[in-house]
Amino acid sequence: MTDRQVGSQGFAFQPLVGMEEAVVDDKGRVRLSTKKLDRLGQPFVLHADPLGCLVLYPRNTWHERLLRVMERPAGDWERDFELHDLCAMAEDDVKCDGQGRFVIPQRFRDRIGPKSEVVILGCGDHVQIWTKSEYETLAAKRAEALRKRQAFVREEERAES
Repeated sequence: MTDRQVGSQGFAFQPLVGMEEAVVDDKGRVRLSTKKLDRLGQPFVLHADPLGCLVLYPRNTWHERLLRVMERPAGDWERDFELHDLCAMAEDDVKCDGQGRFVIPQRFRDRIGPKSEVVILGCGDHVQIWTKSEYETLAAKRAEALRKRQAFVREEERAES
């Protein structure tokens, strides 16, 4: 079995799931739940995603992602651009203190801000951290898109009958 299939405790891979709220303290620290931290492992990788959130990856997941990009032909501008984004916008040795807090590197704090309320989302093989206001905006857009999709499906069903 691969590292993705068996965790450090010898158990099968357990996905990162659930949603929590937290506050970034004045030192730029965020507390992760014990469950998420256990499944994430330490050290982990922090990536500033172009969409605006911070993403936490288990190291093996991050390495797999980098390798997938690096397998593409060198000189391909999309590969080079993505590789630059992945490497330049990441910290790969992030650890939590005894209270489950990690420090957001100074260069990424402008995305979140001190004393900000954040939403921490488990997304299977990674964790996303959004400011609460950005997450609420994203959730509203998703809900609207779902309503439009459902209305479209209902219209198609009526047209077929």
